[in-house]
Amino acid sequence: MIPALFPFVYAIANPNGGIGENECLPQLVPSVAANLCTFDVHVTEMVFSNQTGAAATVTVKDNQTGLYLLYATPIPANGQVAYDFRGAFMPGGINWVCGTNGAVVARVRVF
Repeated sequence: MIPALFPFVYAIANPNGGIGENECLPQLVPSVAANLCTFDVHVTEMVFSNQTGAAATVTVKDNQTGLYLLYATPIPANGQVAYDFRGAFMPGGINWVCGTNGAVVARVRVF
């Protein structure tokens, strides 16, 4: 259960009952490593949209001791990539960075 909604401002109901999801507003992935959130979450989906004419690499880690890498991948120029993480557990929250300033906008769903 998410202890605070920020930055996940949209609650998404589960039509079958059970655990619902929360989604953050689309936002730029920072070019300096930063925390998207600092509480335990399960990531279900991340969608990345590259707004530039060159590929940009996004790196996502959890916040456990040692920052466990979830993935690091290039987002194609002017492209969009969606990842289904099927509820991957991110202890301590989500830490992310984009190798190019102002390049990638992301949307994230968690429960």
